[in-house]
Amino acid sequence: MGALNKLASIKIRPESIFAFFALIFGLLFVFLTPPFQSPDENNHFYRAYQISEGHLISEKIDNRLVAFVPQSLVKTTGPFTSLYWNNLTKTSFRVIRETLEIPLNPEKKQFVDIPNTAMYSPISYLPQAFILFLLKPVNLPPLYLFYCTRIFTLFFWVFCIFLAIRIIPFYKWLFILVALLPMSLFINASISADVMTNIISFFLIAFILNAAYSQPEIKTRHLVFIIGLSIFLALSKVVYTPLILLYFIIPRKKFGSKKKYIIQTCLLFAVSFISVFVWSSTMNSLYIQYNEYNEHFRDGITLVKCADMHKQLAYILDNGTYILDVFFSSTQKSFDMYAEGYIGTFGWLDTPLPHWLIYLSYFVIIFVGLADKDHKIKVKPKHKIIMFLGLFLIFFLIFITQHLTWDCVGSDYIISIQGRYFIPAFPLLFMLFYNSWEKIEKFKKPIIIAFILICSIISANTLYQRYFYFPDNQTNSFTCNAEKITREKLFITSNPEIFLENVSALSKEQSRSGNISVKLNNKNQSAFLYRNYKYSKGDSLIVEIWRYGKTGGIVIFGEKNIFFVSDTTPIMKDSKGWELLRLEYEIPTDMIYRETDIYITNPETDPVYFDDLKISFIKNNQ
Repeated sequence: MGALNKLASIKIRPESIFAFFALIFGLLFVFLTPPFQSPDENNHFYRAYQISEGHLISEKIDNRLVAFVPQSLVKTTGPFTSLYWNNLTKTSFRVIRETLEIPLNPEKKQFVDIPNTAMYSPISYLPQAFILFLLKPVNLPPLYLFYCTRIFTLFFWVFCIFLAIRIIPFYKWLFILVALLPMSLFINASISADVMTNIISFFLIAFILNAAYSQPEIKTRHLVFIIGLSIFLALSKVVYTPLILLYFIIPRKKFGSKKKYIIQTCLLFAVSFISVFVWSSTMNSLYIQYNEYNEHFRDGITLVKCADMHKQLAYILDNGTYILDVFFSSTQKSFDMYAEGYIGTFGWLDTPLPHWLIYLSYFVIIFVGLADKDHKIKVKPKHKIIMFLGLFLIFFLIFITQHLTWDCVGSDYIISIQGRYFIPAFPLLFMLFYNSWEKIEKFKKPIIIAFILICSIISANTLYQRYFYFPDNQTNSFTCNAEKITREKLFITSNPEIFLENVSALSKEQSRSGNISVKLNNKNQSAFLYRNYKYSKGDSLIVEIWRYGKTGGIVIFGEKNIFFVSDTTPIMKDSKGWELLRLEYEIPTDMIYRETDIYITNPETDPVYFDDLKISFIKNNQ
């Protein structure tokens, strides 16, 4: 307790503590998160570049929503796309260094489809587009532009939240805590459009609370600032506009006359609604659903085949309590995903934090919500009702917009909501706990600092382990009979540390052992993908697979076509008609931190079945 008392007595401004930790761990996240590994970061990069060239509204050409960007930007994403949604794939700082050498060549351009980020206004990319505008004349390589944009966006976020913490009259430590949660730090150290939304939301909350509890009167400059933030928020993401309801927390007497209060209130909400209407109309004019999108480009991009915003809205209006059932079932089925995602699910939602850290995070947040206080400020029950109403409306708008945009028409629940969507709104939730615990209030500072350190260090290690750590899982041999898969859709092997990819072709039509095999043809061409990053020159591989059919075989592939070998010739046949394929290969060059892929393939039309894979490894001891 003595150490806690000593730490609690140190006089450090809360906003300075925020800036210190945000810059240190934010920069660490910038470089431990490989390029384009926050959700849709590739498309955010394209959209920011588009805006930096003066194209404020995305182009709608030939039933496509596109950005006209240098080909090098698209080429730069290539080495990192295999990391999406796949915990088994890794990269290295060598790959990043090599990608840094790709030149910009701004005169060589191509259209890229961005049907999701095309719907964002230029406000959502102010820091990103600004720094790109300044740096493009220097002709830096694309990946240099990417990292400079990440860093500048992080600095801009830190500066704005620093100011928000400085002006908020109470709950400074709560603001620090929620701003430095792993998911918040991760997303705000990226090029995501969420950065501006988070900035505007936090700053609007802080400014209105400052006006309500710290200012003796509301002057014209206060109103102008609130209106400006409200416009920016409406243009950034319309679902968070209910934050404007916090305006009603400001006592009417601070406006002077009743007439002045009514006029200014009407002006605020009129301007906000006009902003919402203008950008909503713009988005509606841009929107193209899957069936109307150019058929040559609509697959493999961020479009859902069965989603249609207009038909979904009509279905909701025609089916009574349907939408309420959807809300309840979605919350019930996906509550854990929302809760975990708010604290931290990194990458393309493929890198979760430990469950114990999630539970600890909510415990600390609630503790701070109860313990952080200012004796001079009393939050009235009616003010908490306003906060709750704003929070409820934000939840409703998030649910409804996601259901309209990303779910199949008439679907039973919403599959696309992510925990990070609640970052701008959850400060209101935790403010509902505003109270005072006299005996523990003084310990909140050391507890918060210790928690931030623990969270950030574990998060940084999680990112490193996910993307850059190559496990030494070399083994003499392992087998896979296709009978068991994980929740993440990976084959389970005889080695508990090794998993194989591409399980979409499972079949019960034929099997050599057990009940399941893999059925491959030109629609599902490969399976049993094994990635390894630790082979050395001279290491030997022996790959065996049983085949029922006439085509297809084994492939061993070194990244960037360093080597490519395959074999489709059987060496024996069993009594059931299954043929054994065997490929022996000696690694010709050092592949430490380079990817070697082993997989089974059949590109032909006629289906062929594969079962009972065995991969053996002989280490070169020279």
